[in-house]
Amino acid sequence: MKRKLSIVLLLCVLSLMMSGCASHQITRQGKKVESQEEKIESLIKQLAKNPNSDIRIDAASALGRISGPAKDTVPVLAKALYDKNKSVRLTAATALRKIATPEAVKAVKE
Repeated sequence: MKRKLSIVLLLCVLSLMMSGCASHQITRQGKKVESQEEKIESLIKQLAKNPNSDIRIDAASALGRISGPAKDTVPVLAKALYDKNKSVRLTAATALRKIATPEAVKAVKE
């Protein structure tokens, strides 16, 4: 009986690992892995609010590399074009060029 229950539990866990659970996926160690939407949201928060310019630079760069919903990232990257740190501004401009939607291109031209 315990063996059958263990097999059923294992199959359930494997099923969750393969399909994900809601917007989350579970690794073999049982740790939650962020969905792409959660990663984008986290990067947007870091770019908008983190006092460390190196983290804002990394966030802007990552947002330019991630193929995700540009509608969420473009406004934050456009605002970062006016950051007090020159490297953040340049990285945001590069990210907007990579995204290349009409809104992103317009933000860089302004």
